[in-house]
Amino acid sequence: MRTIPSLGMRPSRLVAHPPGLDLPFTTITVLDPAVTLTRTTPATYFGADGLLHTAAAGSARLDDDPVTLAPLGLLIEAARANLWYPSTGSIGDPESGLTRTPNAGLAPDGTTASTLVTASVAGKSLEFYRTATNNTTYTFSVYAKAGTAATFTAWDYIHLAIGTVNLANGTAPAGVTMKPCGNGFVRCSWSVVSITTAVTFRIYSASGGSFYLWGAQIEAGTEASSYIATSGSAIARAADVATISLPYASDLLIQDRAGAAWSRGVPAGIYTLTPRSGQTHIARLRAWPAGRLSEVQQSLLQVAA
Repeated sequence: MRTIPSLGMRPSRLVAHPPGLDLPFTTITVLDPAVTLTRTTPATYFGADGLLHTAAAGSARLDDDPVTLAPLGLLIEAARANLWYPSTGSIGDPESGLTRTPNAGLAPDGTTASTLVTASVAGKSLEFYRTATNNTTYTFSVYAKAGTAATFTAWDYIHLAIGTVNLANGTAPAGVTMKPCGNGFVRCSWSVVSITTAVTFRIYSASGGSFYLWGAQIEAGTEASSYIATSGSAIARAADVATISLPYASDLLIQDRAGAAWSRGVPAGIYTLTPRSGQTHIARLRAWPAGRLSEVQQSLLQVAA
């Protein structure tokens, strides 16, 4: 039998023991009885149809990529609140020369609730202002789609004009994040650290013309979280709390689409599941009795799902 030169071992020596628990969140439709999820409010996620859906309070969000439709796994987020309202319809505060036409086109949730924003000339803006806590990071996000115009200028009250966002080719200046969402929509977001008790974000028409907006959100945090619908007031989304019942001390492998991490020597009992740092999903969770796998075996298994 051949050996693997870099490790000096036969392949059979590298075969891991099967896990005592294997939860592939990208292929299941309901949670395993070993997992309990609580969340006291509804929350949104993208389904396998590429559309934004709302999960009832306490229901797991098995999220999908809205463009590729690839399953991402169990979505687990901290509590957040959308301070901007209304998030759809008469969205933002327009200056003279800029008009908003609600229910003018397809939206990310499959309804026709997106708002057509039309500027008579270049440079007209739509403002989003909210009271804030000083020295706190706030993130603004909105779903946008090109109309007769494909660009706008992102602005906040600290950096002023950040740069031009191009909805047609997906380019944006440093500091602006763009996430394609299907049906021509892109979720655009940027952040600012408050230096007073208010924050202001603006969208400037770069060339006049029109584009579509839907789902505006202002939240305390360094990145945009899942969309929180609002109407006449700010709305909070409660935290997802996912726990697993471990019958014995375990080594846990948590995988997502970008990488993986081990939690070693977890005692028997109730364990709270947490995505890897910088991630919001768990694609697969596997558990072995603590110490069952060698360091080499663990290293080989530590890959993206």
